[in-house]
Amino acid sequence: MANEQNEKQPEVQFQILRVYLKDASLESPNSPQSFRLQEQPALKVEFNTQNSKVDNDVYEVVLSLTVTATIGKNENEHTVFLSEVKYGALFNVKTPSEEETKHLLETYCPSIVYPYAAECVSSQVVRASFPPVNLPPINFEAYAQARAKQNAASSAEAAK
Repeated sequence: MANEQNEKQPEVQFQILRVYLKDASLESPNSPQSFRLQEQPALKVEFNTQNSKVDNDVYEVVLSLTVTATIGKNENEHTVFLSEVKYGALFNVKTPSEEETKHLLETYCPSIVYPYAAECVSSQVVRASFPPVNLPPINFEAYAQARAKQNAASSAEAAK
């Protein structure tokens, strides 16, 4: 009986094919003056994920990560540095349903790519002669749920 159930359930396949840097940039517009500042800069972290089908069961997931460090407030605000990174990965994903595939691509795959992108940001910042930036973990499950709610609200608003 157990063998029959195993045969009926479609097999899930998941494989990381490649992780790669797509784009990276760092701006330090107020250097060298920003090296003399004693104040701790405020960090703003923004991220976005995108995925697309490349081939049969092969998907690309791209994580865009932007970290901005600023000092001051309002019109006295100065950018210390701005780091932008796009990290991509190719995954072989085969699941029983499109919904499961979508879930993997929006939650699990970005969580695999994130440490690479975060390390790239920290490396850029250190090379620009600033202290390293240690970014906190991101809950991509919560992010995907919030994005789904936002898309549903936008669709409902557009239908009115």
